[in-house]
Order: sequence, then C-alpha cells, then structure tokens
Amino acid sequence: MTVTTIDLDPELLDTAKELTGARTDRDVVTRALQTLIATRQQPAAVERVIARQFSDG
Repeated sequence: MTVTTIDLDPELLDTAKELTGARTDRDVVTRALQTLIATRQQPAAVERVIARQFSDG
C-alpha cells in the first residue's frame, strides 16, 4: 500500500463520512475511489453485454 499525503476539505470529508457511514478518512477516500472506478467502468460493461450475440440453443 502506498502512503500519500493530501490536503482535503474537512467539510467535504465530514459530509462524505455522514453519507457513507465511513468511520475513518482512509475509509471514505477508499470508498470514493471505488465509486469513481465503478461509475466509469459501468458503461464499458454495459457495452460489452449489448455487443454479445446470444443463440437459442
């Protein structure tokens, strides 16, 4: 795991903790990154499903 120091807006961090139920700063940042990745990958996954050809048998 990489240790990174970043400045975060404390009000945004507190709001994110309340909305997600995260207990720590690390948890809320991890959840935010996971959400960003899932949101960005979702359209690609949908396109792969649409592109599939299904057969009847």
